[in-house]
Amino acid sequence: MPSVGQVELSLYAIALSGLLLWEGLPVSWRVAAPMLVAHIVGGTVLTVLVVAPFWWQHRVRLRTAAPSTRRATGRWIEIVLALLVASGFYLFFAGNDGASDAALAHALHLWLTLPLLAILVLHVARASALRVFWYRARRRRPLSRLRSS
Repeated sequence: MPSVGQVELSLYAIALSGLLLWEGLPVSWRVAAPMLVAHIVGGTVLTVLVVAPFWWQHRVRLRTAAPSTRRATGRWIEIVLALLVASGFYLFFAGNDGASDAALAHALHLWLTLPLLAILVLHVARASALRVFWYRARRRRPLSRLRSS
């Protein structure tokens, strides 16, 4: 079974590759086209080989854990991932042709990414692959507490 860090880094990689495709960024089609292929292939492979097996094994914890923040955030991650996978399938098979259903799938796929990352950070705070950065950020003293010379 994949580790928490592998799943977390996989989700960050998928999210980053997708956010780089956002039309608000000035990326030429020459760069965006291979990035789109990488996002689709990489997202599919990482989801099937890393995220899905971890999620399947992890579901037992969602059912048996005492009500807590981790249980709630785990449930939200599950819901958001299901919506992202569903909208990703729709976009892959139907495409974004500008119709209202395609626009909705595109908006869901894009705008659920940031809440997913925020919930993921809350959910895996203790076991995060980024814990080194969190530890350093917490240990820095604010400027107001520094001694003046």
